[in-house]
Amino acid sequence: MPCDVKHVPDTNTVMVVGYGKLTSQEAVRATEEASRLLNENGATRVLCDYSDAVTEVTTMDIHWLPQYQEKLGAPKNIRIGLVLPKTGYKTEDFQFYETVCRNRGYNCRAFGSREAAAKWLEQGKTA
Repeated sequence: MPCDVKHVPDTNTVMVVGYGKLTSQEAVRATEEASRLLNENGATRVLCDYSDAVTEVTTMDIHWLPQYQEKLGAPKNIRIGLVLPKTGYKTEDFQFYETVCRNRGYNCRAFGSREAAAKWLEQGKTA
């Protein structure tokens, strides 16, 4: 599977790391697992690192994912930091996801590096 999802207790952050080809099915699975871990651990931060991924998620699925995470019970007080692919491939999809998340009440931002995303997440520490 081209996506690992885990809870990092030290920072109470859910970490999603994508690599290789990321499909719509994999994005749904990662959303389900991340939502479960957020709720189980009371985490308020999600770091999604897609720097080594190639996304093939459809635009319709990107539009639907934030609504699905809401349906799964992902809390609205979370911050989601997205790390864009190093290749620049389909970065507009990540920017679209950021916009849709914000429209649904989630605080989401895209970044060019994991360090920048982690720093932003730490600034919004609520746990």
